[in-house]
Amino acid sequence: MAVVLAVVLIPGRAEAAVDCGALVPSSVAAQNLQNINSCLSGVDQRAVLTPGTYNVDGSIVVPSGASLVGDTTYPTIRLSANPSGAVRLVRFTGSGARVGFVRLDAANRLVLGCCSAVVMFEGSGNNNLLDDAFVTGAPETTGVYVLCRACSGNQMLRVEIHSNFYGVIFGPYNDSAHANTIVDSRLHDNRCDGVTFMGTDLSAGRPGGFGVIEGSSLYRNGRDCENGIPGAAVYTAGNKAGGRILNSQLYDNCGNNLDMVDSEHFHIEGNNIYNPGFPVPGAAYYCTGTASGAVVNIRETAFLRNTFRNTNPRTVARLHGDPNRFFNANGAALYSDLPGGGNGLVAFVLASWRTGTPSMHNTIEGNSFIGNCAAPCVGTGYFTSRGTGFDAAHNWSAATTNYFRGNNPFGSNVGSRRGGGNWYAADSTCTSASSPFPCNVDDYQHPTSVNWARNDGFYFY
Repeated sequence: MAVVLAVVLIPGRAEAAVDCGALVPSSVAAQNLQNINSCLSGVDQRAVLTPGTYNVDGSIVVPSGASLVGDTTYPTIRLSANPSGAVRLVRFTGSGARVGFVRLDAANRLVLGCCSAVVMFEGSGNNNLLDDAFVTGAPETTGVYVLCRACSGNQMLRVEIHSNFYGVIFGPYNDSAHANTIVDSRLHDNRCDGVTFMGTDLSAGRPGGFGVIEGSSLYRNGRDCENGIPGAAVYTAGNKAGGRILNSQLYDNCGNNLDMVDSEHFHIEGNNIYNPGFPVPGAAYYCTGTASGAVVNIRETAFLRNTFRNTNPRTVARLHGDPNRFFNANGAALYSDLPGGGNGLVAFVLASWRTGTPSMHNTIEGNSFIGNCAAPCVGTGYFTSRGTGFDAAHNWSAATTNYFRGNNPFGSNVGSRRGGGNWYAADSTCTSASSPFPCNVDDYQHPTSVNWARNDGFYFY
């Protein structure tokens, strides 16, 4: 293999040639930064790191086609000082670039401001790869920020993202035609949410934070979002572009594992989602949550073949307080719609606020919902609040109702509690727990004599 040399010039020092195919760490942070950036912008656009720690004093810029890689020792790139006011440690500024087999440590030295992050996908670059890497050291900001516009094919593959404030943020500039992904990765011990899908503001040219999580694990996140609310594995609010969460593990997070508000067009399939309200080490307050999956004012979303499980008595209603009053009618006692009242917990909640566009036209199919705990606690597999399945004017139609088919709450203290106006295999005869699909396993416990679609008879707040 040819030896690739780059000539670098540090102010006040003589020119020196470095081997870009086998960079060695310097004791001078400015020298490391210059060596790496010169190799990435040179003719070969390649910087290969040998083992060791490369302290740098500014941002590494990874242009189109460039490659920054270490070996299986995972050489460390660490921000040691930032006289240039670095808001990012690594910047993907073009397309088709790669950063892999490295530890990226911002060492809590990033300048705080708009969009600070250890790694940033920016501009309009496509098909960049961050693989086999560790991303850490941003306890006041973000691990990876996907802030490129109308970009797609950018991927985080086998990446461990931990000890930041946010793990990954899918920024607001991409829709379903521009998918960027997290695959086979681990996101853990971030102070707030593991992954955030940002909201939509079409008037400002922001279609939404579309992204994909696949085959990944998200755990021990959310110990301190600095707003008094426990963080989640996955959080989204106001996102009309949607996203996909597939074949992943969401568990042991301080708040809800899946926390979705006023969003639509998500596809959530094949995930194992369990143990919300986990007492994350270092939590600034009591970790609790409403459910493993808590989705509010959600529309046009598919929940398919997931397992939602909650057996954690930390999440009983009286502990998280139900500030949105999902579990009672206007004027009624708190928690009065919930089996067990204040001692009730839930694995999956589909809820509607009293205002705004309710939870409508979702498909909930083939899931396992397990809510179980010891007395006096009462666990419910799945709960739908008042207002779900109707539009904001309380109209019901095939375009507003939520479709529950083939779900199984076996193992729960109570299978389900069904408020609102939803469709529970209502075109089928479901007379026992063994009734075939599309019957839900507990449909026979909710007779059509109460409501023809097997709701429980409490519709509006």
